[in-house]
Amino acid sequence: MKNIKLKSALVFIITVLILLFLLKDNFSLIVKEICDINILFFIICLVLYALYFFVDSLVLFILTRTYKKDIKIKKILKMGIETKFFNGITPLASGGQPWQVYKLGKENIKYVDGASIVSQNYLLFQIAMMIITTVCLVISKSTNIFHESYLIDKITLIGFVINFFMLAFLLFIGLTKRTNYRVIGFFVRILAKLRIIKDYDTSIKRWEKRCSTYRDNTIKLLKNKKMFGVGTFLYLISTSIYYVIPYFVFLSFGISDVSFFASFVAGALIFIAGCCMPLPGASGGMEYAYFGYFTYFLANDSLLFSTLIIWRLVTFYLPTVIGGVFFLGKEKKVKV
Repeated sequence: MKNIKLKSALVFIITVLILLFLLKDNFSLIVKEICDINILFFIICLVLYALYFFVDSLVLFILTRTYKKDIKIKKILKMGIETKFFNGITPLASGGQPWQVYKLGKENIKYVDGASIVSQNYLLFQIAMMIITTVCLVISKSTNIFHESYLIDKITLIGFVINFFMLAFLLFIGLTKRTNYRVIGFFVRILAKLRIIKDYDTSIKRWEKRCSTYRDNTIKLLKNKKMFGVGTFLYLISTSIYYVIPYFVFLSFGISDVSFFASFVAGALIFIAGCCMPLPGASGGMEYAYFGYFTYFLANDSLLFSTLIIWRLVTFYLPTVIGGVFFLGKEKKVKV
């Protein structure tokens, strides 16, 4: 619990620093612009995020039902809300998946099966996200609709390459056997030499068993064309919903100069560029990518900053806070 509080404090400090940077030159104007937003379009932004969250959780629910038929959707939704909190307070959103495995274990799902569910879920997300991002990247390069700077262009490409190799690695681990064991043996030997692992033989057998189970479940998922297709399709829908939120943020400020199409493409590229930032919530990376892709359309700095604040409020700060309330309110006895 102490570690969680420290991470939450870090996120709070980072958020304050970012807000100070955004508000330092046009504080009164930005506050006025935010106070004057169209409430209806702001509510639409919240509804879109809730819909994105529900479809996301629906994929995890479908995967979990293959291991536990009587799992309730409300359990998955609650876990998803808490996952937003752990994703938000850890670098590269690394805390959410261990929490999901832990919560699935509380539902009497074996650790190995829980890890497989979470990995399969992430695999489907990566496939859908990379499909959309690849299309958007091709459109951006061929039309030059954003006139992005050299730096943001390279950051986007780096983010794309990192995510491409993450997807390739998941498929590699899930589909190979002999090479898989060699990789495991290599890392376990290093950990044993560093004395992080005491019993080499026991550890290697345990990890080989886990990877074997993961491989079997991955192959099972890929062979189940219906589940694979439905999961990928649902993630295509959820990520698309997430990417169009900036468009409705702009409408809440009365901005109609940015087209729905441009907002969607920018939303995809902002996510891929910002998600490789190794800070909680990709703080700094998401903001810089947002500036990089929307500066061309919004010459007014105060409006650019105001829309960014609302966008991050809807897609990061509110979900993280709500997830924290759920976790800290009901899981005080859990030691993480």
